[in-house]
Amino acid sequence: MSTKDIMLHGGYAGMAPMIDLSAGGQFSYSTNFKEIDSSQAYVRQNITAILLEAPLFIRYMPNPQEWIRTLKALVEERPLRIEGLNGTLETEWGEHAIGGGEVIEENLRVTRQRSTPTYVYQDPYGAPIEQFLEAWQTIAIRSPDTGAPLINTFPNAPTELLHRLNSMTVLHFEADPAGKKVRRAWVNYLMKPKSNGNVIGGKDQNAALTMDETSVEWTSTAKYGNGPVQLAQNILNSINFLNANPSNIPAGISGMSPDVLSVDQDVGYRSSVEDIARTQI
Repeated sequence: MSTKDIMLHGGYAGMAPMIDLSAGGQFSYSTNFKEIDSSQAYVRQNITAILLEAPLFIRYMPNPQEWIRTLKALVEERPLRIEGLNGTLETEWGEHAIGGGEVIEENLRVTRQRSTPTYVYQDPYGAPIEQFLEAWQTIAIRSPDTGAPLINTFPNAPTELLHRLNSMTVLHFEADPAGKKVRRAWVNYLMKPKSNGNVIGGKDQNAALTMDETSVEWTSTAKYGNGPVQLAQNILNSINFLNANPSNIPAGISGMSPDVLSVDQDVGYRSSVEDIARTQI
């Protein structure tokens, strides 16, 4: 394999390491094993979500810090999947004939596809995600019964109902495979739940019970590009990964529970070993 530098520095390179396209490829006259390193493929990494701003209605709730802790877990620790983030550019072209059956295509517009974030959850026992999102929607967005947000009924209710009252801001980013440099990033403003999942019921006596996934689409106005990448990089740099080895964390249990320990001398592995030790001839 080649020992030359195959990484791009400057030019169109972003913050994350990337292979220099001019380092060669494998699809010309023949394969070239001296340039095999430059053919390593890009593998898209999982997105990391970071809560930046919580909706202001939470300040009016009892124990607002607990609400923010819940929301932070809902954004950063609970999603099974995050879908719908998009940074694709699309160029629209118009054509005019030049004769001989040929045309020239002229650029008319360049747009970036919208992001429509969707979080997919496995709601825990008791369906707390469903309940949290129902409270968010009815208290801060609109009650299906009154047609107005129920925060209007609170003591010292806010006098303005701007987006900041009922929306959150979330940073989504993809880091490189080493987890050190940010490859892509979105800041998604004005995120509000479009539903509280699938609140349904039913019965089928001849079928197994179901564990439904909860899919929540969010409203979003997104900023994509170098600014969000820099923000994400600053946050990533602030996190201390030193010694963060999951293999070395405690087992999560310190030993036998008291009820099991009470019969440990009578039956089981210890009893078997010690009984043999006591009965040697």
